[in-house]
Parts: sequence; C-alpha cells; structure tokens
Amino acid sequence: GSAAPQQGGIPTRPDQQTPPQGGADDFGGGLGQDPYGDSTATGETTATEDQSQGVVLINTTLTNGAAAGTGLVLDESGLVLTNYHVVEGSTQVQVTIATDGTTYTANVVGHDQEADIALLQLDGASGLAIVDLDDDGDPAVSDTVTAVGNAQGQGYLSASDGSVVALEQSITTQSSGSVLGENLAGLIETDAYVVGGYSGGALLDDLTLVVE
Repeated sequence: GSAAPQQGGIPTRPDQQTPPQGGADDFGGGLGQDPYGDSTATGETTATEDQSQGVVLINTTLTNGAAAGTGLVLDESGLVLTNYHVVEGSTQVQVTIATDGTTYTANVVGHDQEADIALLQLDGASGLAIVDLDDDGDPAVSDTVTAVGNAQGQGYLSASDGSVVALEQSITTQSSGSVLGENLAGLIETDAYVVGGYSGGALLDDLTLVVE
C-alpha cells in the first residue's frame, strides 16, 4: 500500500525486518504486492533508469544489527516516504539515490505506526528527482504493475512484473524484536515476485507512474 510506498505504490505494506512468513529476514518486504503471501510471477530484472527515478535505497543501523528497505522521494529537498517498519528501532539511517549513488544521512521527521508509513528528511539534499505519481485513482484487478525495490538489501534496485490480484486487502503482521505487530488495511495485492527489501518501494503502472 502503497501515498504509501509499495502497497499500492507508495509505502503501505510492511517491509518488515522480519517477515511473519517465510523465516527471519533483515530486509523489508514489498509494498503494494503481498510480500507475505505466495507470488506467481517470477520476472525479476534490474530496474531501468525510468523505473528508478525518485526511488532510494535505505540502510539502517539497529541496536542489534542492520536492515534495509526502499523509499520514494516526494520533493526536491529530500523528503522521502517509506514504510515505518523499515526504520523502526533504527539508530542511524542512510539513504542512497538509486540513479547516481549519492548517499545522505536521514532523519525520521514523522511516522504513523498504525498505517506503517514514515517520512524521512535527507540532510543537505537539494534538486533531487522525485517520483511521478498516478493520481487517476486505484488500479483495477488484472492491471499490469511493476514492483521496484532494494531486494535483500543488495544495494541496487530490482524490478518485478506482475498484475493486480485484489484491492482493499488487509493483513496482520507479527511482532519481532523491536518491531511491533500491525493490522494494515486498504492494501493492493499483486502477484509480482518480491522478496525482503522491497518495502517502501514503488509499485508502478504501465506508464511508469507510482500507483497510489
């Protein structure tokens, strides 16, 4: 869901450092698709420059380790939207612009734990490219979409094609360590193949616009 990063385009899906299904993982799941369910699409490729516009790689330091996820640049001064569970419990947040490799220290300037979204401000950022949002309304079931994210914290963006399976879905995530369980609603479910690290990333339509 994901404006929510990849739950529907903007963060909204738990990109949990430890997903409730599939075993422990230090990298968040995808937004907009169902990172906790079964994926039927498997076409994962390296994201193109167009798919990477305004998308960032997030790496966090925790008291007991590290984690990674994805985020979306909302304005040129470095305001970034991601899932709250991507940065929850972090002591330091580093954000890298996917298209040019520039890295910034980031501060969490706002969050809504219940909605699983957080806003980050990149220190000293200016003139950044932002994501293009599709403001025409929700996608329809069977629409083609592409999930973009920092798969397994690999340090570059992957893209995974799929289609919308259902709208207005809800999930309950399990608590793990410092990350609390959540009840999330209004999510877009897709069959795009996603793994940990996609949380907070973009869900794009066939025009490479972020689905809201």
